[in-house]
Amino acid sequence: MEAYPPFSELPTSTKLAGESAFSRWKAAGIHLGISVFIALAVVAAMLLFWYPAPYFNAMGGSGLLLLVVGVDVILGPLITLIIFNTKKKSLKFDLLFVVVIQVAALAYGVSTMFQARPVYTVFNKDRFDVVIAADISDKERAKGTDEAYKSSPLTGPVILAMKFPDDPKEVQRMLISGIESRAFTQYYEPYTTHAKTAAASSRSFAEVLKSNPQSAEKIKVFLAENKLEESKVGFLSLYTRNLDMTVILDRQSGKILAFAPIAP
Repeated sequence: MEAYPPFSELPTSTKLAGESAFSRWKAAGIHLGISVFIALAVVAAMLLFWYPAPYFNAMGGSGLLLLVVGVDVILGPLITLIIFNTKKKSLKFDLLFVVVIQVAALAYGVSTMFQARPVYTVFNKDRFDVVIAADISDKERAKGTDEAYKSSPLTGPVILAMKFPDDPKEVQRMLISGIESRAFTQYYEPYTTHAKTAAASSRSFAEVLKSNPQSAEKIKVFLAENKLEESKVGFLSLYTRNLDMTVILDRQSGKILAFAPIAP
């Protein structure tokens, strides 16, 4: 019977082929681990600071999250797995190119999330509107006198109220400017000064059930889970770019008690 040569005497090309295959999976695994760590850090910042509950779903955060995960966690390591070969002279350049593209795509995704983050929830006459960072014009922001509104918050939306100007010409300018009224930060005021107005504008439990009977059971369950009494709460609409919700507030004081993921 013919004896096979020991492993040490096998042709060099045979060992290199096995080594290359092993290194490819190892390199892709390392790339995946780093990518997962970065993605988790981005998601943590997104959920804790930029899109706290209930704004994540209301602002379409899941779509933005898929963008980050798809590019950072899946695409980058997959390309590394495909192109990695220790025999290639251009391997370092190829890997560097992949990393540069991946970082650029991640930076774009993070920048998009940052600009689309909710910065204010504004009581606007008879409803609440969510204002995102991209809504606010630097030119209009500069017209304000309150330093608190000179820059957008970084840790979730601040609840405010909108006071329209008394000057009819200014109101007309706002209407024809093409900018939503909620984004004129120079007319922002603390919500507490308008809380009673919000309470007076809110609808009672009976009125909500009459206008939105299909959500009656959901509303009752939500109130029960949050230990809110039907007779003591009022309802106002909360409009966002992705999902309309309902603000539940104290019928007397106007204090905001909860945000319900229910259509107004």
